[in-house]
Amino acid sequence: MSLVWLEAALPLGIIGGMLCIMGNSQYYIHKAYHGRV
Repeated sequence: MSLVWLEAALPLGIIGGMLCIMGNSQYYIHKAYHGRV
């Protein structure tokens, strides 16, 4: 594994993780909202 590949993959991994967390929280908020109504 080269250092350049690691430096390129690290920001992508962080962005991907943030998108995954945001998507999961939106899903649970949406589910909770419709569960109440």
